[in-house]
Amino acid sequence: MISHLAYPLSAPGPDPSFSGYNVPDVTTIIACATALSGIILVIFLLFWIKDSRRLNHAWYVIPFASGVIAGALLAYPAFFGYFWAVRVGHSAIVFSYAAAWQASRVMCGRKPYVLPVIAMAVSWFLFTLLYDHSATVLLVSQAVYALVIATLSWLSAREFRKVTTPNLPSAVMLFWIFAVYAGINLARTPLGLFLPAPLGPASPTWWSISIFALLVVIHGVLVTTFMIALEREKVAAENYQLALMDPLTNVGNRRALDKRIETLKSDLVDDTLIGCIAFDIDRFKRVNDQYGHDFGDKIIKLAATIACRTIGSENVFRTGGEEFSCVVTGQNRAMLMETAERLRLAFAEHAAEVDGIAIAATISLGASLSTCSKEWENLAKAADKALYEAKCSGRNCCIIAAEEPQKLSGNQTIRTASYETAS
Repeated sequence: MISHLAYPLSAPGPDPSFSGYNVPDVTTIIACATALSGIILVIFLLFWIKDSRRLNHAWYVIPFASGVIAGALLAYPAFFGYFWAVRVGHSAIVFSYAAAWQASRVMCGRKPYVLPVIAMAVSWFLFTLLYDHSATVLLVSQAVYALVIATLSWLSAREFRKVTTPNLPSAVMLFWIFAVYAGINLARTPLGLFLPAPLGPASPTWWSISIFALLVVIHGVLVTTFMIALEREKVAAENYQLALMDPLTNVGNRRALDKRIETLKSDLVDDTLIGCIAFDIDRFKRVNDQYGHDFGDKIIKLAATIACRTIGSENVFRTGGEEFSCVVTGQNRAMLMETAERLRLAFAEHAAEVDGIAIAATISLGASLSTCSKEWENLAKAADKALYEAKCSGRNCCIIAAEEPQKLSGNQTIRTASYETAS
């Protein structure tokens, strides 16, 4: 993602006249990788400014800003003073990867950890001060350094692996990009004692710096591309979810109901029982006329809330003004009737008084049961017929559509209905 180790900490320092590397154009390679980080920095800076400058999104900029600083220090250590340039440059790289981890957290909707980022960079800087005092530390430094970068890259990968929002393929790609990069640096941990810098502690060579610069460029370009793509996918996914959501009750609408049925038909076997519970609020027009539409909206939201608690939010859908449809799976006739009755009783209890007003609102319910192999449209029609029968039977009751439907009313009486279930 950023310009990486240019001059090995464990290699001897240059003489005062040092202005580059004793290999062809190595400084140019590092400078080009740093320039790439600068270009990516500008892209994310513009992206951040366009995105209303949200504070958390500044983490998208910080890794590349730190990378540019590190690249400048490590590409021209003589200009800045070799001792401090190399140590500050290395610490800036650790800071960049730690910040990239936080950028990954923010992109996945999680809170960033500020203190660990600062602590890692400061700890590494203090660690580098030991290099002039111990040959063992000089040899082990590259392995430790690679292990730190591998760990931070894996932490970034984990953030994308934990994303559960569907239709975000870029999150999967970012997981693999960071995971592969973590694996490369993990492989460097044991090999770091033998390879030339920046892959190991020996003096740098053209091929070692070229390979590493290429990895950094590929990593940076891929991460940038897919992070921007992920932001676009998140916006598209949010818009798609909004298109499936009823804005008043925050339950699904008719489009969401159709999608839910498609999902169930693909996931469940044909002989799995699936039930439909249709219900609406009794005498709702009178509530609106007497108490106003705002109060009526509260009753609608209360009905949705009780249904979600009883049946599950993913199974409740608002299909009309005060009308709802619920999907129930894996329940037989008795269980379906019991679920409908629990919903009726729970609503009656909570709607007895709303905002200090003794409203005594009730709902009527119609239910139907079939298997996944049957058309949902027919099942829904049967539930609607049962709901109509409940309305005609005095309201505040449940009827299940069947050859001999049962009715549970407020006083728990049972009788039969005289219509056929739609097939």
